[in-house]
Amino acid sequence: MTLACPACNKASPLDGPGECPRCRCDLTPLQTITRQSLRHLIRSAAALRRGDGADALKLAERSWNLRHSLGSARLAFLAASASRNLPATLHWQEKAGVPSSWNVE
Repeated sequence: MTLACPACNKASPLDGPGECPRCRCDLTPLQTITRQSLRHLIRSAAALRRGDGADALKLAERSWNLRHSLGSARLAFLAASASRNLPATLHWQEKAGVPSSWNVE
């Protein structure tokens, strides 16, 4: 996984040095946040696999709060669906890019 430097947009590996190779911007805060987001995402997927939709949703939302990734949104959508939480399912459906099969016109 790569990170884009917030100062110059140069791509750097997540596990790379703590500074941008181009502009020397400190990337360690961004690396820390991204790693924590990924940890929550991995734990969320594990919770979903064991059938705990509520815990999976909570962890996917934590991941999203740290880093707005499509993976976090999709996992939150699946977890909300699995836990039969309709308001959360509808909320995450749009963020996850899941088309609605309902035609409300």
